[in-house]
Amino acid sequence: MGSSDGTHIPLLSCPTWALNSHKGHKLNCPARTFNVTVTHARQILSVTQGYPSTWNDKTLIMMDEFYKTIKSGKSTDKRIFELYEYNDKFEIIKVKYAGAWFIVDNGYLEWSCTIPPMKNAINYKFIRFSEWLESMRKDVKCTFGILKGRFTILKTGVRMQSLKKVDQLFRTCCAIHNCLLFVDGLDKGWEDGVQSYWEQQDKNIKSFPLQRLNRIYNQNSSSSIINDKMLDCDKEHLNKSEKNGVRYVKKIPFDTFYKCLVNHFDICFKKRDIKWPRRVRSTPKVI
Repeated sequence: MGSSDGTHIPLLSCPTWALNSHKGHKLNCPARTFNVTVTHARQILSVTQGYPSTWNDKTLIMMDEFYKTIKSGKSTDKRIFELYEYNDKFEIIKVKYAGAWFIVDNGYLEWSCTIPPMKNAINYKFIRFSEWLESMRKDVKCTFGILKGRFTILKTGVRMQSLKKVDQLFRTCCAIHNCLLFVDGLDKGWEDGVQSYWEQQDKNIKSFPLQRLNRIYNQNSSSSIINDKMLDCDKEHLNKSEKNGVRYVKKIPFDTFYKCLVNHFDICFKKRDIKWPRRVRSTPKVI
């Protein structure tokens, strides 16, 4: 559904009692950190309150009410999506899942709703999936750049002494960012973008993200389908999470759900269904 990351806002007039806790290792000055969740269209879905910059991503997500509801399934149990997988006869089938998951980096907790790229992947299926995630999770980084470009105070530093007002300032900037996104029509206009590898062979279209995947595909074209089977322990977890033919993401362990996503992506890639999203250029509205 989107991607998440933390951003730091410099505090130029930080209160004395909060100096030690707000002096992190990323900036040379005290800073306030926020955990932000955005969509691929740069729309901000959730912003936490501000916390000291010494807090890491694992601590931030524990305080994020948005991810608490996602992890519990209260707001996403009615959201159904399908994933490909192989059955016992090595046939491709579709399985329904209820829930949602977001792209994060490796600093977050290993929840089934937070999927990071794999650090030390030795299987080509995992490498392909990880490289795709690394490309797609740039959305949240781009959103931070847009925010700090529009509102210079977020980049140069906030001179307010009240931490509560600093939090209100950042949330206000995020709200204005979403309003401008809707007014300019930039929240719409996405289409199926770059052609797949096999279509590129005919048109000589070069796409860097797909080239990386195709490079790995060529090395893995003779891989055995037996490696795509789920282990018995994984099947046990999946059976426990299933109800009325639907598997609930909140009940599936992180490792098992990660394998399901990797297998789905690998099947889609071999079926030539992978496309890179592209924005349709439109002229912003003049108010």
